[in-house]
Amino acid sequence: MELKEYRDAKSITLAGLAAAVGVTEVAMSRYERGIRFPRPEIIERIEEATDGAVRAEDFLRVRRRRGETP
Repeated sequence: MELKEYRDAKSITLAGLAAAVGVTEVAMSRYERGIRFPRPEIIERIEEATDGAVRAEDFLRVRRRRGETP
């Protein structure tokens, strides 16, 4: 599941998810839009904050769709 999809399904704000993960809203927005790829430790914290709903594979899928290689 992608970050935006998760946030919409759970009615969580960008600020709320960013705080749960321990990153800035700007960083979370960039991860969500596929502008930045989070470091492994951030991906782990995202997985924890979303109870495993958003995983590393989801970030890779976004990059592949955009034609980027990880």
